[in-house]
Amino acid sequence: MNHPAEVTALDVLLGTPGRPADGADLTTVLDRRGATRAALHGVSGIPGQLLRSVERQVNETVAGLLQVDVGSTLIEGWRRYALLSDAARRTRSGSREIVPLAQHTVTSNHNPWIGIETDGVTIRRIDLYLTITAVLHGVDAVVADAKLIAVGSGDCAVTVAFGVAPQGELMKRRREFAVGAILRIPRPVPLLADFRGVA
Repeated sequence: MNHPAEVTALDVLLGTPGRPADGADLTTVLDRRGATRAALHGVSGIPGQLLRSVERQVNETVAGLLQVDVGSTLIEGWRRYALLSDAARRTRSGSREIVPLAQHTVTSNHNPWIGIETDGVTIRRIDLYLTITAVLHGVDAVVADAKLIAVGSGDCAVTVAFGVAPQGELMKRRREFAVGAILRIPRPVPLLADFRGVA
């Protein structure tokens, strides 16, 4: 069975249909807006000739942090969603249930940071924020044996906002996807922490 390719926060921000985004796309945006240079402004202990190298390393680190899989974010949100946890409890005996999720929103907030060190001392902390908001319409989830085993058709509007302190929000973009294009469930996903399944 073929599963959809991973769609990341970086793809939502900078990708196009059929072309995922990469670190070079992000570096172009950050350079154009002067974001990394502004975040490093006034840092002492970095010789001028090394500053560009530090900027490049920061940009690469930020690109890595934006490789958050949107589908995994949805699944993590659903683990705390009452409709699904209730269905999980009802199916503990090995039964199966289709749960209509109608319209609902899953939001995930991330606040990573990057430390710049010289001689083992942190001389600058760059605080980042990333918010992923997915609004789903017409999605049916299939729960069996207290696990999420499949998701039916439906649509998902994903908005990703990314910012760097002290500049604030640098990028925000909304994209529409079919749920099947962003969500992979290659293995059943347990919905109850205290239940291992029917033997």
